[in-house]
Amino acid sequence: MKTMTYRYTDELKKLRYFHWDSCRLCNYNFIQGDACNSGYRSNGEPLYVCDNCTIHLTELAARETYSPRPYEIPTGHSTLWRYMDFTKFLSILDTQSLFFSRVDKLADPFEGARGTIDHRQTWDNHLFTSYKQAALYPPGGHQCTLTAEQIDTQSRQQVSITNTNCEKARQVTYINCWHENHSESEAMWNLYSTDTTNAIAIKTTQDRLYKALGENLNILIGRVKYIDFNANLPALNAVFWSKRVSFEHEREVRAIVTNFGAQQFEGLQMPCNILELIESVYISPTAPSWFTQLVQNVATRLGYQLKIFQSQLKATPLY
Repeated sequence: MKTMTYRYTDELKKLRYFHWDSCRLCNYNFIQGDACNSGYRSNGEPLYVCDNCTIHLTELAARETYSPRPYEIPTGHSTLWRYMDFTKFLSILDTQSLFFSRVDKLADPFEGARGTIDHRQTWDNHLFTSYKQAALYPPGGHQCTLTAEQIDTQSRQQVSITNTNCEKARQVTYINCWHENHSESEAMWNLYSTDTTNAIAIKTTQDRLYKALGENLNILIGRVKYIDFNANLPALNAVFWSKRVSFEHEREVRAIVTNFGAQQFEGLQMPCNILELIESVYISPTAPSWFTQLVQNVATRLGYQLKIFQSQLKATPLY
């Protein structure tokens, strides 16, 4: 077994990010617990491979245990929409940034939740058992030297620490939300603008969003999974990718970033390439006729030549 160098180039990071689930040489699909290996060929080409293909690695950057992502990355051409008031649209153009809301400031109190309060004992029991098993059976063939009492005490302490960290995680996690749909949504116009007569929708794609945010791999982009908390509970690493099933109509794709620095009270402004982000802009179907020209004029004055269209929902019906 080669010694791990833990050297990660940007190319290797991107390879792992976009192809996490399979070997890049033989296309073997990893399953939970498999070993996945990151490194380089003799010519410096980055590789991410299964154990059978490690013979092609001259340098082993890291060997990890595979676990599926807690979210699904949409295809690059997936169409995304963000509905907003005119003032928020102007803020995006003016600041050349996207606003990421701090999770504990979002309207839905279940953002980042592990379930309902009724699940507290279920979680505590699960965590206690997991930490106890980890103490009893250390990795690498090592023997446990703790007494049963010490193991129980240590496991209870770890449960308390985990519960505290889960609450604190909502204060350092920031989210920017999008609606995935090949066409406009009448419901989204009404849900995400306080006044539909001056509402705007930005149309983009998964690939454009990723590039507009600087291909920053610290910003994770993926689909939200909708679950019934009465029947299922999210994994610890999936709490920010899970919402109650009653929100399923949102078809949300979200960008998530974690910031452990100084807490920002409301959220973070993340730099964004506006021309890369915006494929086109749509004007609310209830907006007055002069509003489209106003949006065009203001965007031009700010230095942007954007494709701006009236909502297709405003088309005249034929009876």
